Amino acid sequence: MHAEALEKLLSAPRDSRHGMPVTFCPDESGTFDVLSRYGDAVIDFSYHCRTWHPEAKLRTASIPSGWHDSVLELVIAYWRYGRPGQGAPETTTVVSTIPKILHLTKYLASIGLSCFADVRPIHVQSYATLLKDSKVKRKAGLKARSPLGLHGALSVLSLAWDMRQHISDSMTFAPLERGDLSFMSDYINRGPRRPRTKALSDTQSTSLFLACEDCLSKFDSLYPLHLRVEAWRRDNRGLQSGHARYRKDLANYAVSQGMPLAEIGTGLTQCMAAAFIELGLLVGLRISELLDLRAGCYYETEIEGRVIGWLRGRTFKMRKKGAEAAVWMAPRRVGEIIRILENLSKDRRDHLAQKIKTMQAELAALGANSPGRKSLIRSLARLSYSQDHLFIVVPRGNGRGAGNVVGRVGARYWIQTMSRRAGLTCPLSIHVLRRTFAVTVTHQCAGDLRYLKQHFQHWSIETTQLYAMHDEREKELIDEIANEMLLHKTAVVANWLTPGTTLSGKAGRHISGEREKPEFRGATPKRLADLTKGLAEGVVLRSTGHSWCISSGLPTCGGQGLYDATHCADCDGAVVAEEHKKVWTGLALQMLEVERLSDCGPSGADLVRRSLDSFDRILEPLGTSVAELRLSANSEDGK
Repeated sequence: MHAEALEKLLSAPRDSRHGMPVTFCPDESGTFDVLSRYGDAVIDFSYHCRTWHPEAKLRTASIPSGWHDSVLELVIAYWRYGRPGQGAPETTTVVSTIPKILHLTKYLASIGLSCFADVRPIHVQSYATLLKDSKVKRKAGLKARSPLGLHGALSVLSLAWDMRQHISDSMTFAPLERGDLSFMSDYINRGPRRPRTKALSDTQSTSLFLACEDCLSKFDSLYPLHLRVEAWRRDNRGLQSGHARYRKDLANYAVSQGMPLAEIGTGLTQCMAAAFIELGLLVGLRISELLDLRAGCYYETEIEGRVIGWLRGRTFKMRKKGAEAAVWMAPRRVGEIIRILENLSKDRRDHLAQKIKTMQAELAALGANSPGRKSLIRSLARLSYSQDHLFIVVPRGNGRGAGNVVGRVGARYWIQTMSRRAGLTCPLSIHVLRRTFAVTVTHQCAGDLRYLKQHFQHWSIETTQLYAMHDEREKELIDEIANEMLLHKTAVVANWLTPGTTLSGKAGRHISGEREKPEFRGATPKRLADLTKGLAEGVVLRSTGHSWCISSGLPTCGGQGLYDATHCADCDGAVVAEEHKKVWTGLALQMLEVERLSDCGPSGADLVRRSLDSFDRILEPLGTSVAELRLSANSEDGK
């Protein structure tokens, strides 16, 4: 519903978009209530964010004059489609990009520009120069590593270029590929130079694990105390004459049970933090995957007499539809940790269930046009999403974020708390734990990189290799493999860029068109060699046997093109070279044999026709066609 509405909005003329829905959420009857429309003063993205975000709104008053439609088109198109080959991003990613878009467009408006189509290299260069000037940055309130630094701000230009097919205000040149802008390509391609994430040493990971185990070992004694305190709280709420007296009696009761109230709360919070860290060490999940875990996510199966633990959840990164179901193999200790988390979150989930029931009754009593209806629906949808999660913000009261799934800020606080408890001085993050898990599996458990690739939900084995690297000897081996791969990729790309080389497929035809441009044809041999090497370093090159796949993320076919060549005929990431002609010719001849069969039925005949059309689009640039092959096949049959 969300994708269809945005697609309809982007395809409509600008003058007819006013009032069309942009964001919405479902109500109890299954219909959708609109939260914001095109032309509203505020576009509210809060419902679509998986976790609570303080700035999940776009206030149209902050858009510079003349840029209203261009900015909204860019934001909505990015939200709907994402960058080519990467799929639609998470809503939080879109929301964090909005300040960068506004900052750039305010500058362009200040120099008299009112659309992306008017932007020229001189404007981009002046903007980059402005941001590189430390005095100007300080005056503008920009920090060196702020989201509005040079790298972040200029990435908006590449975003506007990538979205040109989906917005009416499209740029007329690639802002970071022209020779006169080559000095800025370094900022976009590399970004701020940061040290590569390092895995924890055996000593560090042991200290961290033992610190977590120490916290979790206290759970069995803390949790019964917590249950008795909560029972007293429920039985005596409202019976005291004043809040101060009530809190004092509650504290006295906790002490009478053997522990101060604050220590019980602190101990249980540390248990949740320890469980979060151990899951990162034992399963190696991303932070988004960890925070999305829900009650009942752990289960076991028996395979050849051995009990295997599994963790059920969802993965989000590079997923076109936003989230996909995933399963990770897990040691049985993970089952005990999940049990602890289910107990810790039970009160919060029960509280949310009661609160949701109350809000549903309030919603049913409101009229269709009541002023508080949209806000209530939004809150109800947010709490319903959180209800079965394991990591929930304490839901008491009406504070901001109460009842939401714990966000990245809360998770970072847990990580820092456990890092200090373990006495670690090195930087610690979930990505460090993920890397540590990869190294442990590969080096100490005789792990298979192919299993690790599947476990990590990686698209490329090259990414998995980076996680598995650890000592210097293996680094040299990996570097040697990478250099050999780069040499091969450079040779392939150089062949593509050679004038006269025949290429087919959408990406192949695009490359053929680019190399015929004057700026490319007039390049010196040294410039051409540097360009070839730079492209080879940045391109993802996969061989399917019938084409080259250069999609940077998950291809639009989802990998099916490896087995069904027809997917590659209209794929933006497919390059078919002369060496693939024989394969496509053979596929077309086989399909022509099927065409002559009389028992395929209407559906089979339609599939044959569509497949032959796909083969024809590939073979035509390579100098042949399905019609010629059919004629040749019929001649052979006649003989």
